[in-house]
Amino acid sequence: MSQRSPAKIPVTTSSAEARTEYLKGRTLGENFRAHDSRKVLRKAAAKDPTFALAHYNRALNSPTAKGSSIRRLRSSRRSMR
Repeated sequence: MSQRSPAKIPVTTSSAEARTEYLKGRTLGENFRAHDSRKVLRKAAAKDPTFALAHYNRALNSPTAKGSSIRRLRSSRRSMR
C-alpha cells in the first residue's frame, strides 16, 4: 500500500513580509493559539490585501463568522474587477 503525500497549496503573495507573517500565523493556528494566529494573520492581510490564504486562515481561526475576513476578501475581489 503506497502512502500519498499531502497536497501542497502554493503560498502566493507579492509581499515577502506578508508571506513571513502568514507562515507565523499558520503555525500559531496549527498549535491551537487561535487568538495569536488571528493577530499575525491580520498583519499579513494588511501587508497584501489580495493575499487570499491570509484571509482564509484568519477566517478559520475566528470564533465566529462575524470576525472573519471573508466578507472583506469578497469586497476586495469586486473592487479589483
